[in-house]
Amino acid sequence: MELTEDLIDNLSDGVDLNVKARSAVMPYIIDGEPDIDGMSSALGLRFLLQGNVRQRGGTVRVNTQLVDVTKGDLLWSQRFQQDEHALDQFHDQLVSEIAAKLRVQAHRHELARVLVKSDNLTSREAVFRGLGALRHMTAITLMQAMQEAQLAIELDENYGLAHALKAGIEGIIYNQTMPDNEAEVSRIRDLANRAISLDPDDPALLPMAANALTTVGFPEEGLAAARRAVQLNEKSWQGYQACGMASTLLDECDQAIAYFDHQQGLAPDIALSWISYDWKACAFIRMGDWTRAEEATDIALRLTPDNAAPHIAKAIIRAQFGEMSAGESHMRRTKEVEPDIPLELWMLRFSRAYIGSKTGAQYLRHLETLWAAT
Repeated sequence: MELTEDLIDNLSDGVDLNVKARSAVMPYIIDGEPDIDGMSSALGLRFLLQGNVRQRGGTVRVNTQLVDVTKGDLLWSQRFQQDEHALDQFHDQLVSEIAAKLRVQAHRHELARVLVKSDNLTSREAVFRGLGALRHMTAITLMQAMQEAQLAIELDENYGLAHALKAGIEGIIYNQTMPDNEAEVSRIRDLANRAISLDPDDPALLPMAANALTTVGFPEEGLAAARRAVQLNEKSWQGYQACGMASTLLDECDQAIAYFDHQQGLAPDIALSWISYDWKACAFIRMGDWTRAEEATDIALRLTPDNAAPHIAKAIIRAQFGEMSAGESHMRRTKEVEPDIPLELWMLRFSRAYIGSKTGAQYLRHLETLWAAT
């Protein structure tokens, strides 16, 4: 019972899930089995977490299953275990681990559902589709995400999360494609602040607005909005990610890495985690720690192998270690993945990523050398 209640409390603190109380679900448990149809129609549930706790020898095992109540399909199952004598000590850790894994699985399946839905979209579903398009961060997916954000606003012009998503996308587009332009920066900053004004206490909205502020040159404001998100909800992995990005540009790299580590604990290997590893690599390079930068880049590449940005980072890190052949290989892969992006645009992007950094000039020199060699 205690484990169940603690899991409900942990999941209820998240920004991605609306969790029903145990008392609401219990009337639909008949002879130990869930009435899935009843839960779906009466409670509007989409997912059901089932599980049991068993003791065998000196080990306590927790078996979990995530079920799609609309179809009755088993979506995910996993076993967690602890030594019986250490259970009290590791109880909170066990609850956090199960909740983190479940949150990721629910997010993945909800995202998959809205990506295939083509009609009668809600504003929230359009926002989810926009976030799904951002998983790879290419020119095409940015435009797809922008279309979804605009649709969400058309469906509900006062939906703050949709405005925040639009501001975040426009911030990325500006940061990665446009030369310095004070008027454009001011416009995107106003979009982000408009989103915040619509719902200043939404821990899902604040990280998107924070990222918009950070990417157009206001990382102090971005950090303030992101910190507000994690103050409102300590399970907001998006908030910690946004804190890390802003802290990196402020050259507060130790703090940035701590934020990213915390985010990855809350949402291990979620699709957008590659962004945290890519930014963590940037923070390590700013610190001059190229070895740990490569470790972070390798994880980013595992999560998004066809994304150009981690390939560039890998190429430059290999060049820093004197392995030009390996560096050139990754640079060629970059050009295969994003054949239409010229060197000048990559230079613009990374000059902004390494603004105020002592290693920035070194990074850009490697980029020019590898580009010319391939």
